[in-house]
Formats: sequence, structure tokens, C-alpha cells
Amino acid sequence: MMNNTEKILEVNNLTISFKTPNGLVRAVRDVSFDLYKNETLAIVGESGSGKSVTNRAIMGILAGNGIIDKGEILYRNQDLTKLSEQNFHKIRGSKIGMIYQDPLSSLNPIMKIGKQITEAMLVNGNRVKARYLDLFHNEYYDYLNMKTRIKLTTKDLKNKIYELNAEKDISSKDKKVKIKALKIEHKNNKAELKVRLPELKAIYKDKKAKAKVQIKEEITKTKAEQKAALAELNKQLNDARAMLKGVKRNTPEFKSIRENIAEIRKKIRNNSEEFTRKFKVTKKEAYEEAIRIMNEVGIPEP
Repeated sequence: MMNNTEKILEVNNLTISFKTPNGLVRAVRDVSFDLYKNETLAIVGESGSGKSVTNRAIMGILAGNGIIDKGEILYRNQDLTKLSEQNFHKIRGSKIGMIYQDPLSSLNPIMKIGKQITEAMLVNGNRVKARYLDLFHNEYYDYLNMKTRIKLTTKDLKNKIYELNAEKDISSKDKKVKIKALKIEHKNNKAELKVRLPELKAIYKDKKAKAKVQIKEEITKTKAEQKAALAELNKQLNDARAMLKGVKRNTPEFKSIRENIAEIRKKIRNNSEEFTRKFKVTKKEAYEEAIRIMNEVGIPEP
């Protein structure tokens, strides 16, 4: 029983085929599974059972002759099967990644491992941008999915015509009739989908504009908090220095005040790091995470 019910990935009835000179080859049929937060999911099967094809579909890197016949791959309220390559770039690498079986294709043997682990964290570590995009995520992908669905109706039509022409038990006359019916159905579906597009676009634009205002307010508030915290620490430092002037050296009181000054200075140094982490992943933070990851997988003295 899963204690954490936050679903990260949902694959429903995924069916994938490949175009060949002899017609369609069914590679994956009705595959379904869910992946929850903090869960490791193993997909097991013999060679040729469709494991790699399924995962390539999730990554959006199916071969050119690959077709997703039906099903959906849901990640954060968006169907990855309907994303264009341009928009998949916003997810692939930053949200979803793949480590291939060949280690030489995953890690560069002439670069230090620490740099390779921290690089992705730093490149994708803009927390302000991530927060901003999260605020209108659902509205944006509702609009984007509708745009993609309109484009995919044409692709679906071509796939259906290809599959119909590959059928050997249907006469040429019947094929023409069915293709004509498919084209009429395609035209009606496309027109129906286009009706909702302006409404979804308006909702997305409105939420995006509000998100921009909210992020500016949050940044201003954070900077004000940092300024106030730094001012308080500097006041404490000046007060401690003033106290030190009236105390004899080499006394317990003198030593105590010096230790307090050293502690305040440490807090001032950490102040910048602490508040910078609210905006982005810092080099120090990435380094600490790299050490944690290497410890987790049992690498000695990381």
C-alpha cells in the first residue's frame, strides 16, 4: 500500500505500432501503469516485449516510423503523446530524463563526476522561473493540448488512411468510400476543436499575467526579508563590538563576546547563500546534493 498518493506519471492503455513496407507491426499493446512520488517502478519483460519502446514513448523519442495508436501518457495534467517536439524540450532533461544502459553514453569518462552531477542541477536550477511556470501550468497545457489535438487530427487521418490502404481484404472501391468518410469526419472534428481554442487561450493569458504580478511581489518580499535580516545581524555585530571595547582581554567575558562576534559573522556570510537558494540552486547546494547522491549509492569517500 502506497503511503504517498501523489501520482507523478500515469500511462493508460498505451498502444504503439511501427510502419513497415508490409503494414503495421504492433509493438506495445494496452500497457498501463502508475508511478508515485518517491517510488521506484521496475518494468520487466523479455527482449522484444516493448520495454524500451514504452520508455522512449514517455521521453518523446520514438523512431520516425513509430505511431501511438491509442492511450495516453499523463505527466502533471498534460498528455505527453500530444506534445510537439518544441514543447517537449521544456520537459525533457529538466523534468524527465533517461540514463541509458551503456555507461559511456551516460557519463563522460574524462570529466570529474562531481561536475557531471552538479551540471544539470545548476542548468535547471532557476527556482523563480520554475515557480512562475507552475502558477499557470495547467492553463497553459490545456491550451497547448488543444492546439496539438487540432494538429494531430491531420496526423491521425494520415495514419488511418495508411492502415486502411494496407488492408488486403478490402476492395479499392470500398477503400475510396471509407477514405472519403474519414476525411469528412476529420474536417468536422477539427472544426469542433477550433471552437474552444480562443477561450482556452484567453484563460491561459489571464493566468500568466496574474502569475507575473505574483512573482514580482514574491521577489520584492524575499529581498525585503533578506535586507531586514542582514540589517538585524549587522546591528547585533556592531552592538557586540561596542561591548567588547569595555571588557578586559583574556577574561571569560571577553572570550564569550569574541565567540558571539564570530557566530554573527558566520550568519552574515550564510545570509547571502540562504536567500540566494530561494531564487536558484547555488554551487554550494549542488555540491552538497552531489555528495548526498554519491553516499546514497554507496560510493566510498565521495
